[in-house]
Amino acid sequence: GAFLFNVVPMFLLGAVIYAVYALIRRGRKMPLAYHIPRYVFLSYILSLVSLTIFWGGISFGNAYHMLNLHPFVWLSQTYDMGHHRICNIGMFIPFGLLCPVVFRRARVWWKTVLIAFGTSFLIEFIQYFIGRSCDIDDLIMNTLGACMGYAAFILCSKAISKKASPHKTGGEA
Repeated sequence: GAFLFNVVPMFLLGAVIYAVYALIRRGRKMPLAYHIPRYVFLSYILSLVSLTIFWGGISFGNAYHMLNLHPFVWLSQTYDMGHHRICNIGMFIPFGLLCPVVFRRARVWWKTVLIAFGTSFLIEFIQYFIGRSCDIDDLIMNTLGACMGYAAFILCSKAISKKASPHKTGGEA
């Protein structure tokens, strides 16, 4: 419920921002297939920032900062955040899928993973200073989600390229 409560307004805000951008860059006519992934990626990034930075409030005066630098501690210790690891993976699958669609240079797997890792690191770094937790497991799970999204990108790309190229028939010489 909270996720949709956050995502819908961010997709509306993304529509407004992208519409302004498209009006400014009217000179070049681009097909709808060019604009849709860029709008979705922008809206996704707005949602990601809203959920990870602004959701739950920001507190710069908080004297307590939780920092976990022990990978996979949630597997051996019982603490409240263990069940959220699946959410971290799911939250970054769209990143890994959309990043190579929007940015041609990110079509090499390691570039997409590096961008996702950097984005996740930046989010965790900021969270530490705004009264939230900074957790190495979040960084690992977010990056894993981006890898899964990139794998989906590869599968979709192969399916689209097979559909676009006709199979040769036996009667051709």
